[in-house]
Amino acid sequence: MGKFKVGDEVVFLNEEGSVGKIANTIDGYHYSVNFPEGTFFCREGELELAKGKAEKGSINSKKSETVKHAGYKVIYSGTTTITIFNDGSKGVAKLLPGDTYDKFKGEEISYTKALIKSAEKEVKRLREELKYLSK
Repeated sequence: MGKFKVGDEVVFLNEEGSVGKIANTIDGYHYSVNFPEGTFFCREGELELAKGKAEKGSINSKKSETVKHAGYKVIYSGTTTITIFNDGSKGVAKLLPGDTYDKFKGEEISYTKALIKSAEKEVKRLREELKYLSK
């Protein structure tokens, strides 16, 4: 099975070195991790135990910028952009290897992903309402 367990403090292996805690093990190789900016799903290869990194002194301080808009906020964290709507729907855009970071493109992508999740929530709500009305 996986090398992490619930409660382990881990570092996301990107240039910022975000530190979070394992909230749930999905299949032994995929994890739900609580980071300061929210809960994200990560693969085992994207994580490392924080204790070993801290002893080496290689954890970078987490620097992020949050911009609030009407109905949503955007968090710029290194090369990751996160959009969170007031209804809790979240979209994440990460820089792919070989790509060049574009702050505004990251916001467009994360906003669109959050919009899709928000629409999916609304469809689910409408289906439940339809079930209720059909009784």
